[in-house]
Amino acid sequence: MRFEKIPYSQVIASAKMFLNLENSTDHDAFLLLMADEAMRQINDLSMFELRTSNIPLDSGTAPLPCGFMQVMAVWYSGVNGACTLAPYVARNIVSYCDCDISHCPSLGTSYQINGNHIVFHHPEAITATEVSIAFLGMIVDDNNQPQMYERHERAVRAYLTWRYNNKLASAQDKPSIRQAMKSEAEMARREFVIQKKYLQGKAVVEGWKEDKKSISTTFNAWIGEERNYAVT
Repeated sequence: MRFEKIPYSQVIASAKMFLNLENSTDHDAFLLLMADEAMRQINDLSMFELRTSNIPLDSGTAPLPCGFMQVMAVWYSGVNGACTLAPYVARNIVSYCDCDISHCPSLGTSYQINGNHIVFHHPEAITATEVSIAFLGMIVDDNNQPQMYERHERAVRAYLTWRYNNKLASAQDKPSIRQAMKSEAEMARREFVIQKKYLQGKAVVEGWKEDKKSISTTFNAWIGEERNYAVT
């Protein structure tokens, strides 16, 4: 379930079955909006993936890729295709690893995100015509349609049920129907809260395991190099 991806449309169809809306498309736009809102509420980082993209650079400005959330690193390619200078890394990464960027003259980490573009503060120092970017982005398919992991389905479905019933309850004339919808909304809200905590906790554990594995691999490689050096 961790690596099985499903489109938002599948989760919306699932929620519509719970809400008896299979034969209606009147609320699809609302449900799609709420599905995106649910994923942002969960925000367990597994909803993002590390992606790379090559984007055209013009006068120090480049359009951000579809689904962009956070820049991780940027590097340039000149007219001959070779990288120029050092990778252009996000400020938080530079601070974390204490990288030496003094050899990057006026480029350093001087950039900002402006709307749907990344803008470099010193375009006169850039001779590249294309910029490569590593970034955290929303999970999308080949048609740039949003996706989620299968394990998010239950939480998102609960969120859709909650928000739909809560929104439509006030429009009901009969008090009994209105009360029933509000009760269903509250049950769905509670399920969403539980699922959200579960998903966030699971993501933290998985992240820790992945970090531990990465550290172990690096440490073992270093020990191996030291051992080989000693034998030589």
